[in-house]
Amino acid sequence: DRASQLNDLIVHFRDLCEAKIAEERGVAETFRQTISESKEEIQQISAALQVPYDDESTDADNEMTLTDQLATLELALDDLRGRASEALEDLQNCRDFLVEAHDALGIEIDPKWLDIDTNLTMECRLRFHQKQVEMKSELSTR
Repeated sequence: DRASQLNDLIVHFRDLCEAKIAEERGVAETFRQTISESKEEIQQISAALQVPYDDESTDADNEMTLTDQLATLELALDDLRGRASEALEDLQNCRDFLVEAHDALGIEIDPKWLDIDTNLTMECRLRFHQKQVEMKSELSTR
């Protein structure tokens, strides 16, 4: 009877271990997917801001745990997201003004003034601001 109880206990313990291992594998896969998505977002934002990003700092780095890799990426993303958000807000304000000004003047807006997602650089922002100044001048003369 004790042997049967001990065998049942071992089987139950093995089942618990297998369930925990499966759960941990799922968690690890979720981390890997999140890391992959974070890297893609970093690449997209870096390209729009035209700033270099060295993703080798977390690639295949056996010294870093998945948690550490994700934390490192989140720090980089926080900075990039903040910079991108500021640039995007600035460009949206300019674009909105340009659309309203063109509507008021009854002229068609060049599509390049509608694209505010692909180039978030300061040079692009300055071009938008220069165009905004031009349109303000044109509006005031009419």
